[in-house]
Parts: sequence; C-alpha cells; structure tokens
Amino acid sequence: TRHFPKLVIVRQDARALSELLNERRVRKVNAIVSSLPFLSMPEDVQEALVAAIARNLGEHGKLVQFTYGRKSSIPTRLLKHHGLE
Repeated sequence: TRHFPKLVIVRQDARALSELLNERRVRKVNAIVSSLPFLSMPEDVQEALVAAIARNLGEHGKLVQFTYGRKSSIPTRLLKHHGLE
C-alpha cells in the first residue's frame, strides 16, 4: 500500500468476490492474482472459488495463480467448465 496508495487490498473470503465488487460498484476486473492453496481445499470450495473468479473476470481478464507445483493447482476440469485456461 505504501508503493501503490490507490490500490485497494481486500482481505476476505474469495468466494464472496461478487459481493465485494458490488459493494465497490465494480462490474468486472482485469486481473485476479491468487496464491490460494487449491490442492488442500475440498472440491466444493474449489468449485465455488473458480466460479467466483470466472464470474468476475472481464472478457480479456487474466488469472494468475501462484503455485510451487509443475502445473496449475486449479483442476483443469474446473477451468474448462468455467471457460478459463
């Protein structure tokens, strides 16, 4: 926040992303940066998170998921189901 004072950082459950954006009158976002531990989450939580991401990314939005694995920690079937890659 010191380096980017106009940046709004929100610390809240990512499944509530739609509500968080609505409160701030934001329709879609250009980027989502995540380091959520998808591999340790139950499938229903993974599904809810990916659905929230897909719903709120703009048409050319980017999702960046940090992981220490060799491939995405978000299951491919969920990405495809929600039109993400």
